[in-house]
Amino acid sequence: MSIKKYIEQIKKIDEKTQIIDDTVEFWANQIEDELKKCEETEADPDHPDFAKKMLSHRKNILLLLSKLNSEEENLNQAEMEIEKINEKFKKFFNS
Repeated sequence: MSIKKYIEQIKKIDEKTQIIDDTVEFWANQIEDELKKCEETEADPDHPDFAKKMLSHRKNILLLLSKLNSEEENLNQAEMEIEKINEKFKKFFNS
């Protein structure tokens, strides 16, 4: 593996992780917003739609957490790709 190819592959994965980081931040902000809405709903337990709203918040939070988890898995995969590329690079220069 040439140094040029190594750098290109690392840059490609870096760009990918930047996108994933932005997406993780987006989903984390969405979760935070939903938790704030949940707190607002909790402040008025006598509201006629209280139970329905709380259920909706829980469902939304679970959905957002699954999306966040998926992005974290993507980040783990990118880290594994970097490890593989580094191993190939090390083998190339140690041989």
